[in-house]
Amino acid sequence: MKEEWRPMFDNQYEISSHGRVRRGRVRRGRVFVHGSYEGRLMQPVLNFHGYLRLTISAYNKSLTFTVHALVAWAFLGPRPLKKQINHKDGNKQNNHANNLEYVTARENIRHAVALGLTARG
Repeated sequence: MKEEWRPMFDNQYEISSHGRVRRGRVRRGRVFVHGSYEGRLMQPVLNFHGYLRLTISAYNKSLTFTVHALVAWAFLGPRPLKKQINHKDGNKQNNHANNLEYVTARENIRHAVALGLTARG
């Protein structure tokens, strides 16, 4: 699958279908500023649960997101109510768009049990 980039946060960041995030156009007020960070890939870190996360600056705030949540939003659309993001292959670090899907909590648990990622009960 060819890598596709989609803009987010008023074009300040771009999210890739391969689960990568890069800095987009920097905006100061109403003007876009070309800076040394434009196009630079961001380096996510593992959170306590084993998911990749990163902190971005947007809307005059520092916001922390898991990478899979950003990819799902960009390529699957907003998360429906009462749905979770499932990694189809069970690998929390594989954030390719084609590896993510929205499921119910019950479906997510059944999937984890089927893959042997968690015990029953």
